[in-house]
Amino acid sequence: MGGQLDGILRDDAPKILPLVSVCVPAYQQVAYLKKLLDSVLLQDFKNFEVIITDDSPDDSVRQLAIKYLTDSRFKYFRNAPALGTPQNWNEAVCRANGKYIKIMHHDDWFTERHSLRALVEILEQHPESDFVFCATDIRNADTNAHVRLNQPTAQQIETMVNLPESLILGNILGVPSATLYRRNNDIPVYDSRIKFLVDVDFYVAAIRQNACIQYEPRALVGVGVSATQVTTHALKDKNLMLFEYFYFAQKHRVNVAQQPYFSFFTELLKKCRVRNVSDIKAAGFNGALDERTLKKMIARRHFYGWEARFRRWVMAIKSKIR
Repeated sequence: MGGQLDGILRDDAPKILPLVSVCVPAYQQVAYLKKLLDSVLLQDFKNFEVIITDDSPDDSVRQLAIKYLTDSRFKYFRNAPALGTPQNWNEAVCRANGKYIKIMHHDDWFTERHSLRALVEILEQHPESDFVFCATDIRNADTNAHVRLNQPTAQQIETMVNLPESLILGNILGVPSATLYRRNNDIPVYDSRIKFLVDVDFYVAAIRQNACIQYEPRALVGVGVSATQVTTHALKDKNLMLFEYFYFAQKHRVNVAQQPYFSFFTELLKKCRVRNVSDIKAAGFNGALDERTLKKMIARRHFYGWEARFRRWVMAIKSKIR
């Protein structure tokens, strides 16, 4: 690395505005937040600001943030009233001044001292790209036990770039904390109508704006998982899941009558115990529905349910005969 890039990344480079805005939408859980903020301070890249937007109902985050505000790069904002997810994410981004946006959720952290520098360097070296993401080390937020490494293959990334809506089948890109993106008018905001699929929705829109994305295979970010996260609760909410998946399909023009989406939505209807099309409308989705295709899905769900019961009945008979 040399020349102009050295001047931009050097610690003593002029800083009229920060190069990177680390946006931290916070909600209680200050032990996790402290781990994140300490990992930011340890970065060997210094040309950043930290924007903390606080949705907490108490002063726990504020009391922690005060300890960091002696560093002028840290800024704290209390949302009154609370904005909720993902509006709190948008609030942090709206207050950012940097050329690049680095969302970091309060239960995630940088794994290496060079994590931020590495991501910034990639976009500085690729001006044709607006978006970079890295692999993530997923761990139990409370015990730090390793859960898995999110490290997509080249084939998975190629599929994602060519068919970004396929992320609905599985979010191989990962959480927003894995990303760094260029702040410009083409990058979308997080859709406030959804919670569980909000990151996937954002990625699809961003990739469609500019499919030239970059990937760093090193796990530069750690991701904490726990039972208290919004996504954990969302998975248990049948109506939320039905609304969001059908809303996503309509917004991004996903043809649910075609594979692999047909099988995916058939399984979704099975998990949500959908018995007729009106169940989807009752979940709050008011958009157009392909009722003919949905009836096929529901019929298939009932068939496989009957088939499973038949197999269990046959096995029970055989066990008695023996």
